[in-house]
Amino acid sequence: MIQIFKNPNVNFIKLRFFGYIISAIMVIAGIVGIINIVRGTANLGIDFSGGTIVTLKFENEVDIGQVRQILDANGLKDAGIQTFSEAAGLPKNKASIRMKKTDEKTGEIGDKIEKMFAEKYPAIPQYVVLKAEQVKAEVVLAFRFVNKVEAFKVKNLVDKSFAVTSAENVGDTIVLKIRRPGAKIDELTAKVQTLLDRDLPAKRAFTRDSTEDIGPAISKKLTGQAVFAVIISLLAITLYILLRFDSKIAGRGLFGVSAAVATLHDIFALVGFVYITNIEFSILIMTSILTIAGYSLTDTVVVFDRIRDNLKLRVRDNFDIIINASVNEVLGRTIMTSVTVLIAALSLWLFGGEVLHKFSEVLLFGVVLGTYSSWFVASPILYEYEKYHSQKAPVKN
Repeated sequence: MIQIFKNPNVNFIKLRFFGYIISAIMVIAGIVGIINIVRGTANLGIDFSGGTIVTLKFENEVDIGQVRQILDANGLKDAGIQTFSEAAGLPKNKASIRMKKTDEKTGEIGDKIEKMFAEKYPAIPQYVVLKAEQVKAEVVLAFRFVNKVEAFKVKNLVDKSFAVTSAENVGDTIVLKIRRPGAKIDELTAKVQTLLDRDLPAKRAFTRDSTEDIGPAISKKLTGQAVFAVIISLLAITLYILLRFDSKIAGRGLFGVSAAVATLHDIFALVGFVYITNIEFSILIMTSILTIAGYSLTDTVVVFDRIRDNLKLRVRDNFDIIINASVNEVLGRTIMTSVTVLIAALSLWLFGGEVLHKFSEVLLFGVVLGTYSSWFVASPILYEYEKYHSQKAPVKN
């Protein structure tokens, strides 16, 4: 195995007070962030603040970069975009555009979105006029249709207003002859096209599939579910650590409580980071926070596992010495793991696009935070908790 450090001997317990100061600042920022999130004054996504979702359905696979360009050019840079398909295995031909609540009505927002996309995705005509000319007493028009159309159908559409003398399919075109001596070619062609467009309109490149309004009630429900998810996660973490460690060693929640407090610290710190950097707080960001909480717990478990083993092997050593030795023993592994995850998160930040940019920023900060948390939060809290219980324990005569 590659050794990053040879016999490291960092006194993490002695340095814990510096960690307490840094952690206090981050936790206070997190508390302020949570208060503002609850009050609705933070930068909330439409999942939590309410807004409008406009879904467009395209004829072909939609390019999310093109959708972003159109929205940015029309002043909707904060809109969230998601592309998806109607069924598994099909091209992603739908785009969901999520916008924060504004003074505009839901229908007006939908019309506005539809209009700006209509300029970039014009309707596709079902035919083109190849020829229009006067031949003696007749006007000869030649059309090429995108899909095959029988000549008699075109004749029936035009014959309602003009005297059509003949209509025939010639290869991939339809030749129409209209008795109109001395006609103005352009005017007649335009009138014929108007008749055709009534029954054979230009095919739109997209349609507005739906326009939905997310009201305060839905936002409040999502906020409650997010808080519930955090609480359940903390309880599950505590129970896991209790079963994994405390049932065999301490019997008083020594490891479980320390891990839960450290995880709660990470959540507060991440919320503080999101709030201070003005990242939009959305379900995706909430997911990244819980992901980092799980990552941090994994690293904490590795440290706790080594501490538990050393408690059996080094029964004569003080608890602070055991903790320092244990953290130093897994120091190289922790750094290698963190660097590996950082590379993955950095790749998301560099190449993941606009949708994953803020998500990956939280991941990058979270990986560093999770590593710091194992060294300067989880282990020192374990030390303080054990020290407190040792002082409270009755002296045996």
